[in-house]
Amino acid sequence: MEAGFSAGEAGNTIGMRRWWSCVALSVALAGVVGACSDEDRADVSQRAEEALTDARQRAREAADAVEQAGDRAGARAVAEAIRAALVVENLEADQNVRDVDVLREAVGDVPGDPQVSGIDDANGDGRDDDGKIEVAVDAERACLTLPDGGGDIDVAAQAC
Repeated sequence: MEAGFSAGEAGNTIGMRRWWSCVALSVALAGVVGACSDEDRADVSQRAEEALTDARQRAREAADAVEQAGDRAGARAVAEAIRAALVVENLEADQNVRDVDVLREAVGDVPGDPQVSGIDDANGDGRDDDGKIEVAVDAERACLTLPDGGGDIDVAAQAC
């Protein structure tokens, strides 16, 4: 007989070393996990609950901010749609973007039923008196400023 190990015995030896290494690692991990006291576990649970509560609060705040931005964008978007309708309007030589009938037609061209105020003709000349039209979407407002003698129509994301 020769001294030493055969290939099969060497494989078994390596396998046994791995097995004992796994056993040693398992015992060490069990000691670490078992070393956590009830207070440590309670502290970890409390911190996890606080983190969850904080995350929920931040999610609610983010959702509210998105909703408010959407409302502001909604009022401005409707005002921009009215502006676009006025820009593409094929006006006659005697018409103006401040003409009440032109304004009402432009508002009518916008989809849905937008809340629009400020189309006023108190003096009866057929033109809007102050050139300011306000659009409302929920609590948000946008303002169109219409020039009397031509020029650019301004839209601002605020009340008139």
